[in-house]
Amino acid sequence: MDPALGREVAAEAIERGIQSLAQERYWEAIRLFESAIPRAEGALRQQARILLARAYAKNPGWVKQGEELLLAVLKEEPDNLDALLQLGRIYKGQGLRSRALGTLRRALELDPAHAEARHLIGDLGS
Repeated sequence: MDPALGREVAAEAIERGIQSLAQERYWEAIRLFESAIPRAEGALRQQARILLARAYAKNPGWVKQGEELLLAVLKEEPDNLDALLQLGRIYKGQGLRSRALGTLRRALELDPAHAEARHLIGDLGS
């Protein structure tokens, strides 16, 4: 497949995946994001990986895969705010308070005014 066409197909799959995620059709979203990742590059690929992790996190049996995906994104891009926020949400949801706080504080270092990060930290009691 032509690389430009592959990127276009990936972008379309990601858009459809975002819609599926918003409509709580998580299995459909997972399928779409997983199909997009091999064709996507750069920021689009990272976005698809973060969204896939978000969809994985909706299933308790797949949360670990979501965490691993986000850690891979952060290994490549330590300052990826979206990945930090999603990872913080996962840790908070699992009751891993210290990990959640550390991750969300890193997000606030990148964007001190980020309302969601502040709210999540407040929920954690710190």
